[in-house]
Amino acid sequence: MRQSQAGVPRRRSPRKTEQAAFPTLEPFARRLERLRLERGFTQRALAERAKISTNHYQDIAHAHANPTVIVVLSLADALGVSVVDLFELPTQPPDNHRVVFVQDLRDLSAAHRHLTDIVERIAKDEMRPRSRRAKPHPSR
Repeated sequence: MRQSQAGVPRRRSPRKTEQAAFPTLEPFARRLERLRLERGFTQRALAERAKISTNHYQDIAHAHANPTVIVVLSLADALGVSVVDLFELPTQPPDNHRVVFVQDLRDLSAAHRHLTDIVERIAKDEMRPRSRRAKPHPSR
């Protein structure tokens, strides 16, 4: 905390609703805050238990800081959870996502290459000049 002129600690100015510096850490930050609140810790109390500054904890909790592995381990220990518990795992993929197996992707890629080769051969045959003589009919 910063000291005011009278020597009384001043609180950090409230954050504006700015975009997170690390948007990919937002689910982690939400989970961290949820676990903290479930256990009844203040941000300061959890930061002290994890041996980090309150400001650093607040930055992590708002996805404005990218915590080191050591800090993540300390936070998990302070909350009494495993590191895995700090991360939300999606229960099911969103509607616009599908699980695809690697072998299926390889098969699809091979089929695409094969069809592309066929189309290229057909296109070359179409571009080749044709003879003006009529070919004899096979029944004659």
